[in-house]
Amino acid sequence: VFLRIKVSLLVRTQDEATVTEQIVQRHAVIKSWLLGHLAEKKFEDVRGEAGQKNLRQEIFEKLNTDFVRETGRPVRDVL
Repeated sequence: VFLRIKVSLLVRTQDEATVTEQIVQRHAVIKSWLLGHLAEKKFEDVRGEAGQKNLRQEIFEKLNTDFVRETGRPVRDVL
């Protein structure tokens, strides 16, 4: 069993260029964190709507904290 995810970030239009630049620059760090975070999860942790919602929230909190610290621009949501 494996898990495949695609992460889309919702940001304000005026922040899109800055956030995109940060994603490009920090792609390896973001990917490494995501892989490590997901490796700690059990199938039951991410199964179903509630599990997916919790996972989205965890990813949102981490990325939003990092992007606000690095750019001063928040991520509005993780889709």
